[in-house]
Amino acid sequence: MKKKQSKILEEWLERFPGTNAIPFAIDRRRLYRVSELYKGYDPKKPQTWVSTFDHAVYRWTIDSYSKEIRYLSPMEAVAERLHDTSIGQAIGRFLEDSHKKTSKPVVGFMGGHGTPRNAPEFRAVAQIARDLRQQKFTIVSGGGPGLMEAANFGAFMAAYSDAQFEQGLRTLAEARACLHRPVERPLLARLGRLASRS
Repeated sequence: MKKKQSKILEEWLERFPGTNAIPFAIDRRRLYRVSELYKGYDPKKPQTWVSTFDHAVYRWTIDSYSKEIRYLSPMEAVAERLHDTSIGQAIGRFLEDSHKKTSKPVVGFMGGHGTPRNAPEFRAVAQIARDLRQQKFTIVSGGGPGLMEAANFGAFMAAYSDAQFEQGLRTLAEARACLHRPVERPLLARLGRLASRS
């Protein structure tokens, strides 16, 4: 019965309208790897970020007129929910496998994709994730923008000083406006320089 249900779902997903306009697979079976998200990115050429999968998904979430996070159509919202459910299941499998191999505690951050980088909530989640990572927690997220990005950023910055963390937050807050025009101070280059400081 389970196999039949799986086949029905697979056929339904194949007929789901508008999937060619969505930059991600709505029934993804595994977590994203950094190499997938940033394929084509060269840190020495920050402008190459625009050719990555990460940027394509980011661009899909942005209204072309206002340059703000846009409202999704009903079809897009369903597609996003299906994708996020698949990612949630992949996170579950990852955690189960991880728990068998190590006893590290795990904290997950999901949702809040509409939270801008300059919001107090973005800072708060980044700080919480950083503090938890410094206490050896594994941080996982749905990989989206907003609060999930804040959690990933906070976890990444766990190894860096408070001053570098604060500078990184300022860089991200400023970058919101910069990503939609030729960038004189590219986000990734600035974060790369920030991370290389001791």
